[in-house]
Amino acid sequence: MIHTETMAWLILAGIFFLLEFVIPGAIVSFLGLSSLIIAGLVHFGYTDNLLVTVTYWMILSIIFIVFFRGFILRLLPGDSRVDSTDEDEFENGAKVTVLETVDGKNQGRVRYRESSWEALSEQEIQVGEVARIVGREGKKLFIKKD
Repeated sequence: MIHTETMAWLILAGIFFLLEFVIPGAIVSFLGLSSLIIAGLVHFGYTDNLLVTVTYWMILSIIFIVFFRGFILRLLPGDSRVDSTDEDEFENGAKVTVLETVDGKNQGRVRYRESSWEALSEQEIQVGEVARIVGREGKKLFIKKD
């Protein structure tokens, strides 16, 4: 028969394991693993003092998080990607689509990185044509025919 204190630690372990799905990061699962080990210690009579039991749980949790979390994350890497958000990082030579005709006298508009930009060119470039970026000044792109 499982004692009440053992059952409480098992329920706590289950809660922590379920929370890992809501709060990812391999921290909450280590709290659950610590709770599971403590449930075993309580069940087999290695500890019966609540203060000592909670102290063991905290020490185990800290050891798991500090020493094993990095190892587990290297084994099971998550899906993450960091894109550059530097708006000054323009690719000279990148292709753009002309949205409004651009010529040496008038500025037009082009589509670059899913946005519309003011554009200038020494050549006339018609709507729908593809051009390349050759420079930038402020919010204006300088383009030339592809």
